[in-house]
Amino acid sequence: MTFIRDCLDTFLLTACMEVLEIKSLDEKPKRTILPELLHLQSKEDQYDWIKELCFQILDTFVYIEEDSLPTVTAQAAEMDNKELLMSEMYQDESKQCVCTCNRKYKTKGHFKRHLQNEHNWVFHTTEEETPESATSKQDHIALWRSSFMKLALLLRDTEDAFKFGDGTRIFRNAKFEMMCADIANHSKYKLWLWRLLAYECSLLSPREAFEYKWNCSSNIHGGTGKNIPNDNLVEICVHVIKKKMRQQGANLTYESAKKIASCVQMQEEIKSSVQKQLGMKTSSQSKPTVDKKKIFN
Repeated sequence: MTFIRDCLDTFLLTACMEVLEIKSLDEKPKRTILPELLHLQSKEDQYDWIKELCFQILDTFVYIEEDSLPTVTAQAAEMDNKELLMSEMYQDESKQCVCTCNRKYKTKGHFKRHLQNEHNWVFHTTEEETPESATSKQDHIALWRSSFMKLALLLRDTEDAFKFGDGTRIFRNAKFEMMCADIANHSKYKLWLWRLLAYECSLLSPREAFEYKWNCSSNIHGGTGKNIPNDNLVEICVHVIKKKMRQQGANLTYESAKKIASCVQMQEEIKSSVQKQLGMKTSSQSKPTVDKKKIFN
């Protein structure tokens, strides 16, 4: 995860330097003219200027249009129409596909072969290349960079949404994550994300859906932007419960495990309250930040 974050920061820094046409961090932009006295302007004006710069980076390095996209879209529409026609030719009573020439077929493969040979139907496949895509020269490195930045930015925005408990962003990003899971053939993740959206859209009542949407993260130690997903909280609780169960050794029973599971949160609250009253410093779980300027220099 740290490697992905560092790679994304590197791509964003390089893209910003390319848009501003600078070769080092000490140079002044040549392509983009900085507003006069930008550091003295209001925060709203600074935000608008940075937002405009971000849109330039997105249009140049992330939103790359592929020439083959219109062709693929047209082929997909044609395939859907043919599949619809074939489904209308299927008879439930005889469980056969009946062609317009009164030929009957039990299997879909033989029926498609008959339509190709006798009626000149053309079925496109996902692996075949069109003449336009075969002759076009694409920058595959730019496409790879664009794909990586799209997924990495989605990951970063989702992490930020969980940190601040932003339910709107969490559920909005879940739609994009479900498409990514479908492309990667992760059926379980796709089903989990679909169920997440279904709970909020239709399965729960309006009050329950609101609570479900805005309680996707929890805060343990307090502070703004320090929330964690509820799944991570469950893993932390399970780890603490297992640790206390191992301490009992041979004395472990079902009743003792049940008491541990119901009292572990109360014990942690009492422990942190006592440490706060005594002025004890708790160990920080966050890793020290790395000065990336020293690495790149």
